[in-house]
Amino acid sequence: MRDPVPSIQFNNIAKEPLAADVYSLSGQVVAINRSNQTHLHASGGSAYASVTHQGYASASVSPVNITSTNSVYDDVYILTESGEELFIQLVNWENAGIRQGHYIQAIWLNITGVNPPKATPYLVINNRSLGKIIYNYQGLGDAVRPTKFLEAFTAYRYILTTPEKIFVLIALFIGFITIILLPLVVIVAKGCRNHLEKKLPQIAERELIPKLQPFLLSTMTKKSA
Repeated sequence: MRDPVPSIQFNNIAKEPLAADVYSLSGQVVAINRSNQTHLHASGGSAYASVTHQGYASASVSPVNITSTNSVYDDVYILTESGEELFIQLVNWENAGIRQGHYIQAIWLNITGVNPPKATPYLVINNRSLGKIIYNYQGLGDAVRPTKFLEAFTAYRYILTTPEKIFVLIALFIGFITIILLPLVVIVAKGCRNHLEKKLPQIAERELIPKLQPFLLSTMTKKSA
């Protein structure tokens, strides 16, 4: 049964206070079906042609760049202690080693400190039969992400080292006083955001994971299973 447990308080990476309700479901896996899906992503592929007034023609073609990503889908049917059967779909959680007969627990958040409230994907899968706890670091990082407007500022204020901050200030100064170099401001902001993306999982591990650990159920021993 999906029972909300007491809410938690935490700060996102911009030091903004947030609140979230913690939800957990647990039970025994009665069936699991796994499938793989490959997603193709294409970019580029533009073409250009022109003819001059002298009759000369020119053309250029940029190649199509195709990349692929593979996702593992687990359709899991769980029987709770109350006898209720639940269905959950897990994406890329194969490291949890779930199979039929295992007792598992899934935890996610409903962040209420933002408007509108935001439900996260599954953040923790606790395979109680194996004593294996797996965290969704991408989802945890998104939970502590600042608002879009504050992303670059947050990276500058809380994450960059002093030499990096000095470099950013110099680059911004040059960009503002020289109109032709204004794109440099955009490049610097993008660089700050990229730096932020690398730091989000680390901040989540320090700020959020300790708040979730008290809600983890104990490992199922052979005797209790």
